[in-house]
Amino acid sequence: MGHCYFEKCDFVEAIRCYEFSNAMYNRPDDLHLVQTRMGLYYKDIGNYERALKVFLNACQTSPTAETWLGAGIAFYEHTCPKDI
Repeated sequence: MGHCYFEKCDFVEAIRCYEFSNAMYNRPDDLHLVQTRMGLYYKDIGNYERALKVFLNACQTSPTAETWLGAGIAFYEHTCPKDI
């Protein structure tokens, strides 16, 4: 359902569905797309700490250039002083 909301640009509902799927006890093994989209959403809204956690989780299960790039950007934005 989250992918349907994502395609309709209803990102709040999409993330709600993605978070539910990610927190399920009997979740599917491959949540790469779900975690990537969650990380991108959190990065876009400025929640870099949460984005970093999601991207690193995705990197553990399905490391790709996109997940490592997302983790790097989220880490940089989370730790870099904003006064520079």
